[in-house]
Amino acid sequence: MESSDPATRETVRGFFDLWSVYDRVLDLDYMSHNDLYAAVGRVLAAHFANRSFSVLDLGCGSGRHLAPVLATLPVHRYEGHDLSGVAIEHARSTFASSKFPVRLCTGDLRDSLTAEGPPVDVVFSGFTLHHLMTEERASVLENVQRRLAPGGLVLWVDSCREEGQSRAAWLDAYCGWIEAEWRGIPPEGLAAIVDHIRECDQPGTVREYSEAAVRAGFAPMREHLRRGWHGVWSCVRPG
Repeated sequence: MESSDPATRETVRGFFDLWSVYDRVLDLDYMSHNDLYAAVGRVLAAHFANRSFSVLDLGCGSGRHLAPVLATLPVHRYEGHDLSGVAIEHARSTFASSKFPVRLCTGDLRDSLTAEGPPVDVVFSGFTLHHLMTEERASVLENVQRRLAPGGLVLWVDSCREEGQSRAAWLDAYCGWIEAEWRGIPPEGLAAIVDHIRECDQPGTVREYSEAAVRAGFAPMREHLRRGWHGVWSCVRPG
């Protein structure tokens, strides 16, 4: 849950502090979190084949969907970062029973990538990178590549634009879908969601992600699942 300038970052943080609204979206699975995170589990299981691995989570939120996935896998260390202190407090509860060491930090994901620390095996991001501008996402991928151990995996779940679709066209289509289909969200909550998206969301295209990953030194990007505007993608740092 990140953004480019301080004012927008504050808007992002403030929206996710309205946690009851966001939790309701997750309860109703409007963004296909259940299917997408099931795919995340399959990717991790296939890539590591019972080898233990460490995870750096950029924009961890409450960890509501990732924590159950990691609980089934041989994780030996997890570190999560988020702008929202409210999200981090929820994450503390979510990960409280984890069998691996957990470190949770409030702050900008980019700081976690430039901080000193041991290499990690997985850098994960769930519905976070779309808050960054194109050039910022490219910079994040470059820094991710430096933090990953050889053979490590960058794995993300996010929204995306279609090739050739402008941000304005995407916003109209995406927000129109929300306003028409998310009937379980009260009107004031729906308005807060749409306002947040129109102010903060900057989704890239699959081609943009793919080209940025190659420039950063990753092996070609793989798409593992698409559900409408949302998908799961990964890249491997060559060993």
